[in-house]
Amino acid sequence: MLNPVFSTNHMRLMTPMFYRIAHSLRDLIDNEVENRPKEVDLLDWMARTALEVVGQGGLGYSFDALDQNTPNEFRIAIKSLVPNFFALAPFRTTIHHLASLGPAKFRRRVVDFLPIPPLRRLKAITEVLESQSKGIIQAKKVALVQGEDAVVRQVGEGKDVMMRENVSARAEDRLPEEEILGQMRQSFSGLVVAGTDTTSNALSQILYLLAHHQDVQERTRQELVATIDGRDIPYDQLVDLPYLDAICRETLRLYPPVTNITRT
Repeated sequence: MLNPVFSTNHMRLMTPMFYRIAHSLRDLIDNEVENRPKEVDLLDWMARTALEVVGQGGLGYSFDALDQNTPNEFRIAIKSLVPNFFALAPFRTTIHHLASLGPAKFRRRVVDFLPIPPLRRLKAITEVLESQSKGIIQAKKVALVQGEDAVVRQVGEGKDVMMRENVSARAEDRLPEEEILGQMRQSFSGLVVAGTDTTSNALSQILYLLAHHQDVQERTRQELVATIDGRDIPYDQLVDLPYLDAICRETLRLYPPVTNITRT
């Protein structure tokens, strides 16, 4: 049910949505630097943009409309997750013992009394992720019951493949709601959390390197300007641009967002 999200056809369908988000970002930064030089925190903007791209593209849900600078609870939770994991490294043995104590409800109460601030912060982060996943599932269920028009009206035109596939599946193949919720949790940790951090870091690094290599920036701009012709570049044409492709690949080679994988 999740595999179609990662297909080339799905990417083609998503391209107009990516452009809409990119145009919004461009306009916001334009307004921020209008009439005067100003330092812009691009890492923060890339984090917001990546979260919106992954949310709309993978779940058909908008986490951050990019139109205001108010703190976003979900975005803060995502960016705090990995640093909290590192902060918990010295307490790994304690946490493993805790994981085997009684039911989850009891373990969550125990966390409140342990003098380990990163663990309490991690509990708060998971509560934010849990409430968001439940809210998204409920909104999608209501829209799917109302019919196709209601799904299309949602952000991202209902590009939440798993729920759509589940509703249309045969009764014996359909996943129960708890299984869907579990898959949504996995989507949040694997797709949203990991996808947001890696994408925002890679985009920030590309922009940083282009700023420091003006000749490369100019050549990239020339390739894009020659291709745009007054319109957004279609997906198949975009992925065939050789110099832009080289910029992305070389940046990822030199500065990979993920530097190691724990197999077990």
